[in-house]
Amino acid sequence: MSNQENSQNRKSWVPGIIRRDFFRKIIALFFAILVYSVVYVQIGKIAKIEHVPVELEFSKDLISTSNRTLTVTLTVRASQKRLSQLNASDFSIFIPVSNRDYPVTSDDHIMNLPVALKYIKAPMGVTVTQVTPEQLSVGVDRKVTKKVKVESRLVQGAKPPLGYVIEKITITPPEITISGPSEFVKKIDTVYTDPIPVDKTTIATFQYPVSIAKVSDEIELARSKVLATVEIKKDYDTKIFQSIPIQVLSGIKDKPFKVELVTTPHVEVTVEGPQPLVEALKPEEIKIYADISSFDKPGAYTIDLKSWIDKPKINIKSIYPSKVEVKLTK
Repeated sequence: MSNQENSQNRKSWVPGIIRRDFFRKIIALFFAILVYSVVYVQIGKIAKIEHVPVELEFSKDLISTSNRTLTVTLTVRASQKRLSQLNASDFSIFIPVSNRDYPVTSDDHIMNLPVALKYIKAPMGVTVTQVTPEQLSVGVDRKVTKKVKVESRLVQGAKPPLGYVIEKITITPPEITISGPSEFVKKIDTVYTDPIPVDKTTIATFQYPVSIAKVSDEIELARSKVLATVEIKKDYDTKIFQSIPIQVLSGIKDKPFKVELVTTPHVEVTVEGPQPLVEALKPEEIKIYADISSFDKPGAYTIDLKSWIDKPKINIKSIYPSKVEVKLTK
């Protein structure tokens, strides 16, 4: 049997109503199914999907001042089976926000944003018919940048040991850039470091990388750390005391000598030490004496003066004159 005869035999099994205009019938069937699907959705069940999150996409020149989470309720239509599977996470809502479309002009910086259906992406087979509320009130401000000074802070009560002081603290860089809502940024001229540690063991200049303290949730810092150079110096002061009397140490009370200070009975004394201690020192606390306890014969003697002071950390720097002439007579 020829191939032509076989082909004719196979076609004979297909009813003539189908064989005639076959491709037109296929196209008609496709559109029928499409129309059915659309109608099925249109006459489907209606439900409300609550707490659908809304995300705002701000342009570079704007920033949100609202911390609350934005949500809406969607009224949707779909088949009963599809509705039973839906939840809020199946939808996404992204609203672009620009100063051109919604200028920030009011003093309260509140912007009313319409939640248009075009911003909503719904799952296949689901139609969104309504949004509640139809617009959202959002706090929005212009985003600005500004350079501010960086000030150092020390740990509370921190100071070097007695005799040393912090001469100065240098911050590098001395300024940083901050950015955020204009309403907040305009009120800030200075930011501060975290506390810098200084204690009783700190007696030399040191460098310390220190973080910048957080200003607020709305303010962004261009950098999080700076370098603090803490300069420590000795805080030694000098003071001159005039007319300090010379005391004579004879050693034995019943020595048969009369003591005469030939040159001067008083001297000038220069002391040095930690500034607070030097300032508190009184003249009567300084003892200058001539020791004649080793002399046992009358005569004239030149004696080196000695000193004594009952104040730790204070030293006698000089005595003028440093010698005294003493005459011993019977």
